[in-house]
Amino acid sequence: MNENVINTLDNYEKRPIYQLIAEAIQADIESGKLPEHTRLPSIRKMAEQYNVSVGTIRHVYTLLNREGAVISRRGQGTFVAGTLADEPMISRKSRAMKAIDDMLSEMTELGFSMREAQIFFELRLRQKEDERRPVRIALIASTPEERSVMDRALENLTMTMRIWLSYEDVLESPDRLKSGYDFLVVPNELHRELALLAQDEEMILPIALQPDGGAIAACFSVQEGERVGFLTVSDGFLSLMKQALLPYLPDSCLISGIHLREQDGIEEFINQQDWLMLAPEVTVFAQSSVMKLVREWALSGGHVVRTRFECDEGSMLYVRRAVEKRYKELRDVG
Repeated sequence: MNENVINTLDNYEKRPIYQLIAEAIQADIESGKLPEHTRLPSIRKMAEQYNVSVGTIRHVYTLLNREGAVISRRGQGTFVAGTLADEPMISRKSRAMKAIDDMLSEMTELGFSMREAQIFFELRLRQKEDERRPVRIALIASTPEERSVMDRALENLTMTMRIWLSYEDVLESPDRLKSGYDFLVVPNELHRELALLAQDEEMILPIALQPDGGAIAACFSVQEGERVGFLTVSDGFLSLMKQALLPYLPDSCLISGIHLREQDGIEEFINQQDWLMLAPEVTVFAQSSVMKLVREWALSGGHVVRTRFECDEGSMLYVRRAVEKRYKELRDVG
């Protein structure tokens, strides 16, 4: 499988990792590298192969299953889908055309014109598509770390399809918001601006991001006068991380930060610290050479903290209720 597709920072910044993995598997299926009826690795093994969470791979398999690329069989595993071997394509096509002819004949008997029949057919087709489609969510934030945190928080909502959008890209082209999204999930700080751009405040679901208990506990372990370095993917999240963790650090500690794009200065920066706070997903975004430096520094006595951020419970409850309501509405169309 094409693992390289998830290893480029530029791709990962723009789109969620589960989409890249799903596309890699889909490409292997289309190329014949994964023939029909091939059994895919278990969710746990695939997660280990791509170095991602089990939840991410579960979402990948759900997405591929929804698109008809794979079939999941309870107790047996997940398999590449096969074509219908029991009935030739020509036969099924003929039966489909006959069904359409019968429907048109009945519409004519009811007094409807061909144009009216077309309108009814297209309306029902759209309704049926809505009944089967997931709830479409755009995750909008200024940094890839924030989008990653929000995506991870929502991955258990398997009835959703989540797309990453950069806030800067949305500002440059607000029409991106008119792509059929049911909701826009955004950090609290962007709520007002996105509501103005979307012109529909009900579709905006604001979320509060906060460091988890482990990150806060690590901050309380820092001693007076020690040097604390933040390593992030983006410059924007560097500011957010400092703001979130500063209240839990000693007043006299020396705080500095660097992001992954500053490759030349990372080694010197790491060696100057007593504590190294890694932003969420840095281990995924960073080149292997950077993580090697971090490991070697930790073995020499440095303190490494892999911080995690999460969405607060109140925000998640609000989002979950809105998504479940929309999912039910799509399937209640008569």
